[in-house]
Amino acid sequence: MFETIAVLVVFFFLLVFGVSFYFVLQRSSYNRQVERNSQLVSVEMTQKISDIPELDCALAGIQIENCVDSLKLGKFIEILQNSSAKAAYFDILGYSKISVRTVYPEFINYPIYDRQPDAYSAEYKNHVPMLLYNPLEKNFAFAVLEVTTYAS
Repeated sequence: MFETIAVLVVFFFLLVFGVSFYFVLQRSSYNRQVERNSQLVSVEMTQKISDIPELDCALAGIQIENCVDSLKLGKFIEILQNSSAKAAYFDILGYSKISVRTVYPEFINYPIYDRQPDAYSAEYKNHVPMLLYNPLEKNFAFAVLEVTTYAS
């Protein structure tokens, strides 16, 4: 009788240890998957913003890839100062911080959008090289689109 109880205790001990080990592995796998999905959402948001039609530039009717029109950029920043417009763009931009920073010939930062959640677990920063086109002077500047997204 004592041997049977001892075998059952060892069996249940091994069973509890195995199940707890399995759940620890599942939790770490789940956390890795959540991290990966958050990074994918961040990259998707960056692609969405870099292709937003409000900022695209066209030269002689031809759209230029990875280019931002400086006049449209200024008006877009002005529009987003209005809280109702900012709320309308929340569906597209979500909780993120977006800015265009020129690198050459001069360093200028153009903050476009900034809306942070009250609490977040991680932030992901993406940088996309772009051209900033000035249609008045008909010249280009090198710029970087900086997108920071927040994961809750």
